[in-house]
Amino acid sequence: MTHLTLVPAGAGAGKTHHIKETLADWVVGGEVSASRILAVTFTEAAASEMRDRIRGALMARGRIGDALEIDRAYIGTIHALGQRLLTEHAFAGGHSPESRLLTDPERDLLIRLEMGRCEALKPLMAGLARFGYAWDPQTGMSAEEKFRAKLLQTVDLIRGLGERGGSPDILNSALAELTDGYGECEADGSALADALRRAVQSLLDAFPHNLANHFQGNASAVKDFSGNHKDLRRALEPGVLEGDWKLWQKLRNLRQSKRGSQTPEGYDDRAAAVVAAADFLPRHPGPLADARAHLTAIVTGAQEVLAAYQAAKREAGLIDYADMIVETEALLRKDPAILQSVLGEIDCVVIDEFQDTNPVQFALLWRLACSAKHALIVGDTKQSIMGFQGADARLSAALQTANPDVIAPLDRNWRSDPRIMELVNTLGPTLFPESYDALSPVRAETGETAFEVLNLPRSDFVNGAPSIANRVADLLADGTQVFDKAREELRAVRPEDIAVLCYTHGHASSIAAALEAHGIPVRIQQAGWLNAPAMCAARAALAYASDPGNKYAALTWLTLGPPRMAMEDALRNAVDGVLDTHQSLETLRGLNQSIETLPTADAVALVLQTTGLRDWATGMSDATQALADLARLDGEAQEFDRMLPGLRAAAGFHGNNMQIFLGWISGQTDRDWDRHPDRDAWSGSGVEICTWHSAKGREWPITFVAGLDQSIAERPGTLRAEFESFDHLASVLDNAGLGFLPDFAAPESQQAFAEARHPEDMKDAARKLYVALTRARDRLILVLPKERRTARTQPERMIDILRDHAGLTVNDGEISLCGRAFEARIFDGNVENPDSTGIVENVGHALFGERRGLDLTGRTAWRRSPSTFGNQIKEPTSHLATYNLGSSISDHALADPAARGTAWHLAFRVLVQHPDKADQLEAATGLPKDTLAEIEAQARALTSWLSDQGFDRLHFELPFQEVAADGSETNAIIDLLAEGQNSLLIVDHKSGACPDPEARFATYLPQLAAYAELIRKEWPDKQIKGIAINWMSEGTLSFSRVPQEVLT
Repeated sequence: MTHLTLVPAGAGAGKTHHIKETLADWVVGGEVSASRILAVTFTEAAASEMRDRIRGALMARGRIGDALEIDRAYIGTIHALGQRLLTEHAFAGGHSPESRLLTDPERDLLIRLEMGRCEALKPLMAGLARFGYAWDPQTGMSAEEKFRAKLLQTVDLIRGLGERGGSPDILNSALAELTDGYGECEADGSALADALRRAVQSLLDAFPHNLANHFQGNASAVKDFSGNHKDLRRALEPGVLEGDWKLWQKLRNLRQSKRGSQTPEGYDDRAAAVVAAADFLPRHPGPLADARAHLTAIVTGAQEVLAAYQAAKREAGLIDYADMIVETEALLRKDPAILQSVLGEIDCVVIDEFQDTNPVQFALLWRLACSAKHALIVGDTKQSIMGFQGADARLSAALQTANPDVIAPLDRNWRSDPRIMELVNTLGPTLFPESYDALSPVRAETGETAFEVLNLPRSDFVNGAPSIANRVADLLADGTQVFDKAREELRAVRPEDIAVLCYTHGHASSIAAALEAHGIPVRIQQAGWLNAPAMCAARAALAYASDPGNKYAALTWLTLGPPRMAMEDALRNAVDGVLDTHQSLETLRGLNQSIETLPTADAVALVLQTTGLRDWATGMSDATQALADLARLDGEAQEFDRMLPGLRAAAGFHGNNMQIFLGWISGQTDRDWDRHPDRDAWSGSGVEICTWHSAKGREWPITFVAGLDQSIAERPGTLRAEFESFDHLASVLDNAGLGFLPDFAAPESQQAFAEARHPEDMKDAARKLYVALTRARDRLILVLPKERRTARTQPERMIDILRDHAGLTVNDGEISLCGRAFEARIFDGNVENPDSTGIVENVGHALFGERRGLDLTGRTAWRRSPSTFGNQIKEPTSHLATYNLGSSISDHALADPAARGTAWHLAFRVLVQHPDKADQLEAATGLPKDTLAEIEAQARALTSWLSDQGFDRLHFELPFQEVAADGSETNAIIDLLAEGQNSLLIVDHKSGACPDPEARFATYLPQLAAYAELIRKEWPDKQIKGIAINWMSEGTLSFSRVPQEVLT
């Protein structure tokens, strides 16, 4: 490498301007050819902006030819770079050059499937509560969902370490630190558990009843003694004290006599004995053993899952975003010829936002940069806050430490009012004592207020949301002045000029609700996509068009959709049997046949266009969000069509019709699945509410910084990458290992790990504070939580860093920071609800374009279901015989016929295939015991009859799919296929009444004949002996030895 420049670029320093000017200088100076530039950033938007600005810089210098050549240069995201190199060198890397990108739902499904097969995870999955996985009332996540999320995080972490992540010794350092940090413990934990059990038993023998009754009127005592009694009783349950370490910790804090709440004589002595026995918790070997087992299982399990996931992808010709980086890094590292081939096509390497690289991204980009003729690496370690995505600030810091002579920091700030920059520069050395480069402001002061403080009335965030909303409303109502960059003059503030930065999505949703109560439009990605008004109407329209018998969909469409029928009228029509006569339902019914022949995406487009749902959505109060919601529905339908059928089937979604699609989107469990899509593309405007992390790289005239009450400590249970050293950056992955913050119940055991982590927690918090405080252009508003009453020895929250380390104080008309005073307006939070709404109306932009109907001519039937085939068989029942199985099924527990049929089918299959699980069926199906007994008797009778006929192997719920030469599909699921030595018998279960078997059998014969045709192609060497229907509610079996020519 002949020329390397490292450019630390603080917030608002104009790094993109610096990149384009540097590249233009290189091109004009003849050092670089415009078409041989390799420039990498992390988003498509940033890459597009960089390309346009480089082209503009060259045109400004009269280099028109070079500006045109920019289109031949590679300027894009790191993932696109990886995909390009893998495609160009596919055969060398053992890949298909036409690998398809895996969608997020496909990725999660594949990993979930491998989780279920992973042996290393089974000890964890069998005892989730023991290892700290429990239902979270704040997020609503179940223990299983939290465990799955933890495993996915671990998979992402080890993938971020490249091939090193699959090494079996990657755990060694973490396990060693875990053991060393825990300290000495007893050799035998069972003796400690026995001693505690005896102490508890003694206390309960003497005081078997809850003492709360002794302290009526003393709420604190009632609560404590009630909880203590519950814990004591639980401690005597078998095996509890051998694994519930949180219960041990609770027993260490048993309440005894206090002033005004004296316990009965003898209680305190026995309670003290329990506490003394429980106080051995820090020396118990059990918590350490569990922590080691947890860590080992989650990492080795993630490695096993990842290996199986990789194999499944490769077999299916799929690739995901991580592959684009991990496999490209391995390709360039292992094959010098390919590396030289890539370098031979470029003159320079430019990397933007370098501080956001994870270890494997760092290894890939540094390998290219350190070998290129010119390299320009731009980033800001102070803004490295994406650790939750695997980014590691230590990597970019180590790069600067190793190359001090080539560091050229930017020294100006183009974004913020000079007073804001003065505050940031004053605070900078406190946040970053090792190194801070001050930025000189370029802008002039606005002459308006630069700082505000909003003091929250209480420490809880519930009161923060209305306080912020009321202050935003005042700013808008007062016509607060902000500087318009385009017009270069002051003007009145608009909602889109204001941002509220929160630390968590939960807080953001609270603020959004408070602002909406004022009638102020907001922009926020929050949950509720599936049940948004436009989506409810769209899902109802799709459900009814695909199944006109769906009365619930009809009612939903008529009452919540464009018809806007009153619920009372709709229900009356339903009772009178005239609901289906409504004109809009007739329109939807008219689409039914078309939907059957269309791919899902085309069917969704047809329904949306025919019903005019988009036009209707433009009249909604939040039209921009409604349009974005419908656009996402279109996109999900397209992804669904592209998904591999095998993956859908593995998730329990067999086939590919509209009903399956609606079930698929409703059944997703990922936390972010139900979030509304970003409505930027639909011209949405409003107060922006986002997290500190998502605010990175953005700016607003007025910025509220909320979330300062957030804890700075790393969350217990967190896994992270660790490195032995950064001495050899070219091989940094070889030194990678794992670090782990355990979650011990005993504070003494946890303290050593928390204290060891605290310096890194402080550095991480400083970077986050820097990002949050540098988003404002004109006015910075600090939302300050109240000081806590309890003393602290070190900062615990973000605000504590400002108060304890920077000396933040709030006085009349000013704030003081690091010994310097800054003029500010001070407000006490107002938590009153608004008297009225309607301050600002959310107005969308005009829609352009020509409406056209969809061309439905020349369509090829794309999907067929055997249950929809017409009756083309002339003499179906002449060979029919009906047998009495002797056991009918009567069930009045489930009123819905579909639900009843599903439950009966499931019970029948389990009782035949897995009779050992019969005791779980009542909970799984909702069927009473007597109904299950009837199904069991019928199952015995049918299997006995089949055995007498020579069928000894039974296949249940057998899925089939046939793709014809013209591309059309036939999908089917056969209830039961009985297999004998040389023949087969098809059995279909029907749960409805059957007073006339011959007539009913005739209606199902086309479906059964289609089943027979599918089976004949799969088992050409076996004869189909016949077809049968098990009339479950009747206890009879109709069997047809239909001749082969009839079946075909």
